[in-house]
Amino acid sequence: MKRRTPYILTGIGLLIGLVIILSEPFSEPRVNYFVGGTFLSLAGGSITYMIVEFSGPDERRPDF
Repeated sequence: MKRRTPYILTGIGLLIGLVIILSEPFSEPRVNYFVGGTFLSLAGGSITYMIVEFSGPDERRPDF
């Protein structure tokens, strides 16, 4: 995976997830929260991947 891919997925996940939750494009509120939450979890997973992949074993903080 290229180094920029997690950053792109984080941005897309945050943007689309928040837009769906705030604008409520679907008629059922549960569907809005499910779809928006799915995109937000994509962003969270990408951040977790960056922390694990780009940090060294002896470092105290992430290297990104």
